[in-house]
Amino acid sequence: MTYFLNFWALAHAKSTHVAIFIYLQPVVASAVGWLWFHEIITLRTVLSSVLIFLGLLISISKDGGLELLTAPIKKVWQYTTNHKN
Repeated sequence: MTYFLNFWALAHAKSTHVAIFIYLQPVVASAVGWLWFHEIITLRTVLSSVLIFLGLLISISKDGGLELLTAPIKKVWQYTTNHKN
């Protein structure tokens, strides 16, 4: 069923969008397993899902994820330089 939906999506959407959403399949499968089959969500599943979402954010960002990765460092730097005694 999944492969059929991938082929259907390729016929009706941009291939770049389909490629990005293919990476969400394990996350969706885990959620469906938890909701319908009462499977246990482990720490490994949560960490893997977080890494998948971070990878997607990096792949769709305009600067290759550079701003996503450096923004927290810039905020800490600005805070420390603005609050010197």
